[in-house]
Amino acid sequence: MRLLPKEVRTDAGWTPYVWLVWLSYFVVDPAFYHPPSLRKWLLTLAVTLIFLALYFWGFWLKGKQKLWIISCIALLGVIFTPSNYGASAFFVYAVAFAGFSGGTELAISILIVLEAIASTVMWAFHLPLGLWVSTSFLIAAIGAMNIQHAKRIAANCRLRMAQEDAHLYEYQARAYEASGKRVAQHRAQAEAYYRRGNLAAAVDQLEIAVKVRGSDFYEMSIAESRLRALRALLENEKAAEKALKIS
Repeated sequence: MRLLPKEVRTDAGWTPYVWLVWLSYFVVDPAFYHPPSLRKWLLTLAVTLIFLALYFWGFWLKGKQKLWIISCIALLGVIFTPSNYGASAFFVYAVAFAGFSGGTELAISILIVLEAIASTVMWAFHLPLGLWVSTSFLIAAIGAMNIQHAKRIAANCRLRMAQEDAHLYEYQARAYEASGKRVAQHRAQAEAYYRRGNLAAAVDQLEIAVKVRGSDFYEMSIAESRLRALRALLENEKAAEKALKIS
């Protein structure tokens, strides 16, 4: 049985397992009790297994489904931090999922709520100031880091989709070429170049398209309209490059 989805293994590698090092503070806490308490060890083991199930399940859920995982892990922190300081790590694990739960605004809101909940627990049970400060810092740092990481992943996904779109337009161009539809062929090839970031080549293809004689008026109108739009983008791009060189 695989604990992580393929896309997570590809993107994050061993990182989700490495993050579990923070759990060690919670797990070893019963060792500092004298006399040793079997009940404490069993309770710690049970909570650890519950957490691990929630933690790995969270990687399989998408978007706002992760809110259930965030809530459950945070609840473990609320219940056990007063008796086991290592349980404060549960707040950090909870916020780690925030960036992937459905948008930056929601993630920031979750971060703020978790900061408030953790601080309330620290204050209500008169826990050490050092624990309060370190937990608050980690919630903010890990939360912000994963929000940025989630944004990078989303941007990469959009880039991959755009590249796939370019391939589709190239296939379309070949199909139009085979059927003798030259205007449509050059339009499709222009869109492929545009999605690959080559504006000049896209404009060249559309200029060829509008020069094709005996073309359908509707097809020609679309090509001319797209040509005007891409020419404007190309001129802006050249102007920006020129200004950059001057500066």
